[in-house]
This record gives sequence, structure tokens and C-alpha cells, in this order.
Amino acid sequence: MPPSDVLDNIKVVADPYAAAKDAHAVAVLTEWDEFKAYDYQKVYDSMSKPAFIFDGRNILDHEKLRQIGFVVFAIGKPLDPVCGVSGVYGIPYTFVGMCILIHTLIHTQFVAGSA
Repeated sequence: MPPSDVLDNIKVVADPYAAAKDAHAVAVLTEWDEFKAYDYQKVYDSMSKPAFIFDGRNILDHEKLRQIGFVVFAIGKPLDPVCGVSGVYGIPYTFVGMCILIHTLIHTQFVAGSA
């Protein structure tokens, strides 16, 4: 896909809840305090499932997010427990491979970006 096509598919919104609506993933890539204060239950309820959250700064309460229902990935942390068991919550076996791939990509990006 040419870069111009990618940009045509990017939508910017000011409301974080509108940004998460119908998305499969949320990525937190900064340590700004506002990200700690969001109503993540509201975010989760509006998202497509399974709902992923990527915490690139380790500022969120991962256990609370998992209790809400998120599949959580974080820099320097083990894979989300749901990724280690096939077929949990009706998630297909291929999901385990996807979890490992995402985990690897996050760590690769973090290491490459910090060099």
C-alpha cells in the first residue's frame, strides 16, 4: 500500500473513548498521567473483542486491565496468561501464535528504538 493510501486511512479524534470505539487494540506509548486516569472499563466495553492493550511505558495496572477483559502486552513483561493456553474464552489456537508474534514485535521495536 503506498504511503498516501495509509494516510488516507488514519483518522484523528480528540476524544480517547471515540478513538477506541470498535478498535481491537489500544497502544499507550507515553507516560503521560492522563492515560492512567481513563475509564478502561468504558474503553473495553466500546471495543471489538478480543480487545488488546499495549502498555509501552508500564504505567497501567495490568492486573486490573486483565480483570476487565483486556489481553495485555507490556514492555519487559511476560506474555499475557491468555496467550499461553489455547482455546480460552473461545479464542482460536492461532491466537497463541499471534500473541507470541506481537510480543516479539513489541520487544524488537523497544530495543531498536532505545539503541
